[in-house]
Amino acid sequence: MDKKQKIIRIILFAAALITASTAFAIAAVNFAANKTGYKTIAASPDEDAVLYASDFTFKYYFEGRSGEITEQNKQVTAVYSQALARAYKLLDPSVSYNGYCNIADLNRCSGEPLKVGSELYAVLKDAYAKTLDNKGYNMFAGPLYSHVYGILILNDPEEFDPENDPEEKERREKLSTLCGNLSHYRLEFLDDIEHIVSFSVDDEVRNTLAELEEESGIIDLNLLHDAYMAQIAEEALVNAGFINGYITTKSGLTLALSAQKDGEYCLYGIKDNVPAILDTVKLDSAAIASCFKRFEIGSENYYYTLEKDGKNFLRCPFISAYDGYENDSYLSFYTIYEDEAITDAKGFLCADIVFANIKAVFCNEPSNGDGFITAYVADDDPSRVILSK
Repeated sequence: MDKKQKIIRIILFAAALITASTAFAIAAVNFAANKTGYKTIAASPDEDAVLYASDFTFKYYFEGRSGEITEQNKQVTAVYSQALARAYKLLDPSVSYNGYCNIADLNRCSGEPLKVGSELYAVLKDAYAKTLDNKGYNMFAGPLYSHVYGILILNDPEEFDPENDPEEKERREKLSTLCGNLSHYRLEFLDDIEHIVSFSVDDEVRNTLAELEEESGIIDLNLLHDAYMAQIAEEALVNAGFINGYITTKSGLTLALSAQKDGEYCLYGIKDNVPAILDTVKLDSAAIASCFKRFEIGSENYYYTLEKDGKNFLRCPFISAYDGYENDSYLSFYTIYEDEAITDAKGFLCADIVFANIKAVFCNEPSNGDGFITAYVADDDPSRVILSK
């Protein structure tokens, strides 16, 4: 066991006790300034995108002399902050930014050719391919996700829940039907060298959204948004030589940049009516993990429970593009991918793993094969994990 392993034993948590759905917990680490150990990287402020890092936590492992750690901390912070802010601005479906051609611009292009950067072009192609798979993901479901999330964040969401509000139920049906008919949308990749793309929708989409007074951007990466952001940040960090850290998000994603030894991923369910660790998965190398859950841990946003007619409806942000509802079979579902070559992988592996979780939860198609681990806690058996390697 090397020095790093002697200093620290890493445990990957599927749900942090305060904010993130998936996070690391670290034991026996000295967090004092300029000392060896994992430290949380505070993303640099960006006045144009104040909240760009609010859903992300990045911890990096430092070792060496105090002055060396100080300088390395500055470098890691700069690379991470610049990459994450760039990703946030590129993928924003509603707000345009000076110096960027982003998804918001594409949503407003009305069929005109638009030249975008290579990163956004690659993201759009990947998300479009996943949309065409028709496996529970839809990049054209922006109005649906925006509307549902708008309810989840309310102080009194129960009043507007579809079980209590017939008009809301009808609206959600209209939005899911409209977004799900891909013939309404035309996304074209016109030049793979110059990265030229165009996007348009037919009159039925425009008229229906106007009737419903829905004004959100149509193209929206929704459940894959944070995965693409994390991947862009990871690529920048790896290219700069920084591989000893991990990123977690409030949307249930964990991305380890380097081969992690002596690690465990903890699987959560409900025991004695409270969230609890039910089992663990030992990991021997770098991993990407996606967790979808229907219960709140700590004081998370976008969760509430509606009790009606003797049934509990557990509302959460992990909704299907098919109908705008969470699944009612699993309390939690985990897709974990472990591979020493993760930091050298090309493409959008983070998005692939989250997409694998989408297919498992909403299409009953769990991933299997080398490197994959899946686990779930069933709705009718909340204190037991079913694990498959």
